[in-house]
Amino acid sequence: MQLSTLLLEEGNETDAKASIAQGLAIKQTGQTLSTQQKEAQLYQTLASQYQALKQTALAITAQEKAVQLDPNLDRAYWVLGQLYGQSGQAKKSFQAFFKHTSKDSTLTPKEQQAIAYEKLSEILQDHQDWSGALKAYQAKLKRVPLTQRWQADTYALILVKNQQQDQALRVFQEFFVQSDQQPDNPKHSPKAQAHFALGRLLAREQYFSLAQDAFAKARELGLMEAPNLGYEYSFFKREQRYPEAIAYFEQLSQHYPRADYAQYLGSLYGLQADWDASLRYFKQSIQFDPIRDSTPALTPQEEAQAYIKLGNIMKDKSYDDLAQKAYETAIRLDDSAAVPWNSIAHMAWDRNQIPEAIQALREVIRRDPQFPSAHNALGLLLTQTGNDEEAIASFKNRPNTCSHRGRTHHQSGANPSQTPIQTTDAKTHL
Repeated sequence: MQLSTLLLEEGNETDAKASIAQGLAIKQTGQTLSTQQKEAQLYQTLASQYQALKQTALAITAQEKAVQLDPNLDRAYWVLGQLYGQSGQAKKSFQAFFKHTSKDSTLTPKEQQAIAYEKLSEILQDHQDWSGALKAYQAKLKRVPLTQRWQADTYALILVKNQQQDQALRVFQEFFVQSDQQPDNPKHSPKAQAHFALGRLLAREQYFSLAQDAFAKARELGLMEAPNLGYEYSFFKREQRYPEAIAYFEQLSQHYPRADYAQYLGSLYGLQADWDASLRYFKQSIQFDPIRDSTPALTPQEEAQAYIKLGNIMKDKSYDDLAQKAYETAIRLDDSAAVPWNSIAHMAWDRNQIPEAIQALREVIRRDPQFPSAHNALGLLLTQTGNDEEAIASFKNRPNTCSHRGRTHHQSGANPSQTPIQTTDAKTHL
């Protein structure tokens, strides 16, 4: 934390301003600035630090002073608009945003106003003022039309939060009718797609009963296939919103069973250390694989694949003993599988159990002589143990294709067992 911020926390604004001025003097070296411009920068910096401390009223006072001193200060009105919005002063917020956007001569006056209203709506959404957010967004749409899918999603979300589901459905339907963008399910009618899009939104926001109705209507209208939603899975995972993501994909899976949805759920439950649920969904991801035959029961080889997936996520979560057991179960189910032996080898290597790692790598090569990273890893370990002659033979025996992968990944600190080497092995990686 900066000295000036610490001083502000203590209520010492005078010394904080002196500290900020000292820091700005270094940045301003070589710039031709008036005394007023320098003071404006000081107050804008002061405002940002008050904002970081969540002292919005003091931040507004400082930012207003900055704007008064230098109306042309970079982003001064934009920052002021944010602060007004955060304090519930919607009219002042819009006016400040509009003063910022009106400086852009490449935009029409309507576009300038639309951007200002959109920003105001975003701030009101962040503060759960859904009624205000709706008014601001509708004011935006009076000035510029809705043309992008993310805009339709945003408007529909605001309508749903205002308990206007029918209006949200109409937004999606009109968008799919008018837009030339590629929809989620291009084979189906705009009405069916609209119900599906609304269902997704409702499920994402945890309105599960309403989501079920929307999905049921989409299916009734003939929309029987759901799209890949990897980007939504990535978003939930990145934000670590695991319970929400689980509820969302379980809701989708009830109506649209898909291998990738089951895979996501297996991973998400694994991240929550719910191993039974994780394994159950990993098995489902194999059962739902479209290239698989329709036999409901998994073969031992397919079950082994599920245990490998479980072992991978256990290993990623540092449950090494459990991961070892999962890989050993996979081996018992499918003795021909090389991948679990490869993972066991690198876990042993990480624990500096070199003899065990060497033996496991020999098992990999015995089952799959074309496993490049195994030859590289074995060669490196044999070199460490002083068995140079056998190490050279191991390096020579590696396949030519992708032969650098194992060495490169291990030297960079990554675990080579996580690198999908072959098409058949890639399916086992999360």
